[in-house]
Amino acid sequence: MFERFTNRAIDSIMEALSEACSLRHNIVGTEMILLGILTSKGLTQAALNGSGAYHKNAREQVKKILGYGEGSVAAEIRFTSRAKRASEKCLRRSR
Repeated sequence: MFERFTNRAIDSIMEALSEACSLRHNIVGTEMILLGILTSKGLTQAALNGSGAYHKNAREQVKKILGYGEGSVAAEIRFTSRAKRASEKCLRRSR
């Protein structure tokens, strides 16, 4: 699915996976993708920062809303259907 993404986009997805693991979640949703984008260096991060969205604050809000997952993190972390749709939309728009 990510073979057509730029290296920066793949880095953001990898950061989203890392965020999910650190919060002990077995799924990656759009909120984790947002956190991944907020850790990447680039125009999207700069635009979000310019709108007042910063990684530290966003992560605190995600923790407050989702909390920590229960148990251990699965070997394979899946994406929610909403996160898949958002990724597909981004890919279509980038073409």
